[in-house]
Amino acid sequence: MEETEMARIKLYDPATESDSSIADLVAAADAAMAVGTAVLTGTAGDDKIRGTSGNDQIFGLGGDDELRGKRGDDLVDGGDGNDRVRGDGGNDLVHGGSGNDRALGKAGHDVVHGDGGNDRVRGGKGDDTVYGDTGNDHIWGNLGNDVLVFAPGDGRDKVHDFVSGADVVDLTAHGITDINDVLGNITVFNVNDSLLTLASGDQIIFDNLLPGSFDAADFLI
Repeated sequence: MEETEMARIKLYDPATESDSSIADLVAAADAAMAVGTAVLTGTAGDDKIRGTSGNDQIFGLGGDDELRGKRGDDLVDGGDGNDRVRGDGGNDLVHGGSGNDRALGKAGHDVVHGDGGNDRVRGGKGDDTVYGDTGNDHIWGNLGNDVLVFAPGDGRDKVHDFVSGADVVDLTAHGITDINDVLGNITVFNVNDSLLTLASGDQIIFDNLLPGSFDAADFLI
């Protein structure tokens, strides 16, 4: 069986590691592309990291980071801080981490988590699975047939582009046994929107959709 070599690259904070230049980092990334998958790790500061054509693992750690997986099936994790993270090409796993993040899957069939904080979470072009997680989040599935997952303790989230008959709201973590406990708790909100209030106290706002727009097939329980 052929082994795939993995390159490990750590990006150092210039304030503490002056011997790591931009040229060094570019050369290291080029080397990673040549040998296969790269592990790219940021610093406690504000980092900008782009992946390779392989299946990368990118960790922002602290600071307000900008992370992009580029091609391949990547793991991109913002860590602490208010980050901008995106998977780009491939079927990616994207985590905003703690803080108020912007997380995007982009192309491919991605799994995207906002994690802690008040996040803006987008699936992208494929059939994605999107989690707002805790905090009051703004969520877009974007194109494709997406699954939007909500659990107790997620807070009050707003879904901006739900398409009945294409997208699905996954409420299985709430332990609901009767779909009428969902459909019967959707009310008109702000004239043109719908508000679903769950027994846990969590709420989901559906932008520009009235309660009559939903049916049982739109929800997983």
